[in-house]
Amino acid sequence: MGRFQGRARLLSAVARAIAVALAPFVACGCASTPVVRTPVNRPVRPRSADADIELVEMRLGAKRPRKEAPELGFTVEVRIRPHPSESLARAFVAPKANAPCRGGVADGGAWIDDVLVAERPRRVRDSHRVELEFAYRETLDAMRDGSFVDVELVQEAGEARCLRTALASDPEFPLEARPGWSFGGPLRVRVPVTSVYNTSSATTFEGSLGRWVGPLYLDVSAGLGFGSCRSCPEKQDGFIGLPIGLHAADYVQLGNRYALGLGVGYAAIPALFPDHAIWFHAPRASLTLATGSPAPAGFPSNVRSEALGLELFAERWIYRLEGRTEQATVLGLGLSFSGAM
Repeated sequence: MGRFQGRARLLSAVARAIAVALAPFVACGCASTPVVRTPVNRPVRPRSADADIELVEMRLGAKRPRKEAPELGFTVEVRIRPHPSESLARAFVAPKANAPCRGGVADGGAWIDDVLVAERPRRVRDSHRVELEFAYRETLDAMRDGSFVDVELVQEAGEARCLRTALASDPEFPLEARPGWSFGGPLRVRVPVTSVYNTSSATTFEGSLGRWVGPLYLDVSAGLGFGSCRSCPEKQDGFIGLPIGLHAADYVQLGNRYALGLGVGYAAIPALFPDHAIWFHAPRASLTLATGSPAPAGFPSNVRSEALGLELFAERWIYRLEGRTEQATVLGLGLSFSGAM
């Protein structure tokens, strides 16, 4: 029976070691290209003064990730209508101050009909949707004061034509976000403030699936954990926990690197002892500090990114014991990560 207690102590030690190792990473916000909860944004209505180009959608994140080009984390999809003799040459995300097709952030790749264009100029016949990839950080910098996407088409004779459409930061052409699913998971360590069936601590590993619903981020989670006890009665030296939970949080951006989330949730934790089982019901309130970036200029306000988060939470464990209801307060610390699907 001592193996339960041994596993619980080992997992608690591992959890503390991971938290200490990752604390500087979380504190400085040194995440790579952020993962974005709502990556796809589309025009509410047509937004191009040029009849030969139309913005279809923007995506904060690579639609088709490529190992050889990890910096390409911003995707723009446009529909272009070239003249019969024109070919696609290049594209830019250009600040408002730039003349059409005269510099900006050059594209790092173009996809036509789901095929990456290796050589350009490339002949484009009829109307086509073209996915253009750009470097993430440089593109967001270029969009701060308003920007355009420029597509340069060239004719066989060498003459060039520039198609331009507004990208973001244009109140006349608002964007709407299409919420996407994301996956992630917290590592949580719980310590009872008052006695909970002789439990001294519990550590859980949980996987979660969630998405934005209006201003709130909702997720469901399930996982596996181990608990240790103090002054253990005979044959009760620890338990295996199977937490299942629901959670909702509202995030507020703090500067350019952090987001603060206030959340509420509920977890059901079946605790499996060597010779019996108990159900813990645990309503939860949480405060999460996450690495993240604010919505770029012109994007919907609920476009937020999160790579890592540090969570402080309090739970009220409620359980039945020998025909009576017992309650106890539990405090906890969690370390979470997330990624877009």
